[in-house]
Amino acid sequence: MKAIICEQWGGPESLKLMDVALPEPGPRQVRIRVAAAASIFPTC
Repeated sequence: MKAIICEQWGGPESLKLMDVALPEPGPRQVRIRVAAAASIFPTC
């Protein structure tokens, strides 16, 4: 699956789009499908 990864502190330009393994749910956990998501970076 695709994931946005933050490996170091910085602005949005430091984020990386990477392929990662799909995690398997453990006992008493569920997996949900996300159609869309967003992240907001506050500015001070």
